[in-house]
Formats: sequence, C-alpha cells, structure tokens
Amino acid sequence: MELICKKGVYPYEWVDDNEKFKQEGLPPRKAFYSKLRFAGISKEEYKHAHNVYNTFKCKTFQDYHGL
Repeated sequence: MELICKKGVYPYEWVDDNEKFKQEGLPPRKAFYSKLRFAGISKEEYKHAHNVYNTFKCKTFQDYHGL
C-alpha cells in the first residue's frame, strides 16, 4: 500500500501520441523533463517509478499509466 500511495512521476510532455502507450518499459529518465518546471526528475524518483513498474508487473507504458 505504501508503494502505491507515494507520489509518483509521469512524463506528461513525452506522451504526445497514443503509440507511446504501446512502448514496453518506462521511457528514459530524460523523458520526464518538464518544460513548465524547467526540471527533470531525480535518480531516486526514477528508481521509484521502476520499482512501481516492476512490482505491479507492467508490460507496457499503458500499464504504468493505468495505476
């Protein structure tokens, strides 16, 4: 429960077409860069995203998106 309740990260600007949802695995860390915040995510945040992806046995980015 703690894993899913922790604030996660999402590559809003990277998701620019439906084909991205078919991608297997998370996009690279640089895809989480936000032009609005002028910042990316930390290594720890990316590690958490991978942990969520793997723990919930996601196969594609769409699986991660649906969490």
